Amino acid sequence: MHTKVISVLESAEFLTRLNQVNKHFPNLKQESLIRNSILELLNEKFLGNEQRAFAEHPKVGTKRIDLSIHDQSNKQSFCIEFKFQFTNDFGMFINYKKLVDNDFHRILRDDIHCDMFILIVSRWNIQEKEDYEQQWGVHSSKQSLSKYLSKGTEWKDNLVALFDNYSDVAQTMTIERTVNEPYKTDYSFYIMNRILNNGT
Repeated sequence: MHTKVISVLESAEFLTRLNQVNKHFPNLKQESLIRNSILELLNEKFLGNEQRAFAEHPKVGTKRIDLSIHDQSNKQSFCIEFKFQFTNDFGMFINYKKLVDNDFHRILRDDIHCDMFILIVSRWNIQEKEDYEQQWGVHSSKQSLSKYLSKGTEWKDNLVALFDNYSDVAQTMTIERTVNEPYKTDYSFYIMNRILNNGT
């Protein structure tokens, strides 16, 4: 099932929707918006007739899975957790392992656990974002998301080192996507997929 999710992330259709997300919601953290775009494409094009993706399900008490894919033919579910961060979060991800552990190793019930973890990291040119916000009279240095961006690129090495810690239990990969509206924005999708006995 993880291959279908990756196919969505690499598709032209997803890039178009990602561009629309950033075009209309450049002032928000976009985790739910991006997750919903992935869910819609899964259901519209990438899943079979006996498969369906759902958001915020399953739920156990106050805990829930961000996105799950259910297969009627074998009664199995594939569960995905998402996180959305900026490059200076958690000390450029030096202090991020506990958060990943909480999601990837979390077991809601004996039959409900995280099969795939997707971390989305977004960044842009700070001056281009400020020019756009100034153009529309919405700029505030205290409220701008640019304050969460790092000046350097050490965050990339820190994430590689972090995900290397899980090499004994998971496959890892990174997908890069870039959109141009309302200004150029780069997205890195860091994907950790649990290795299952059936190879899905």
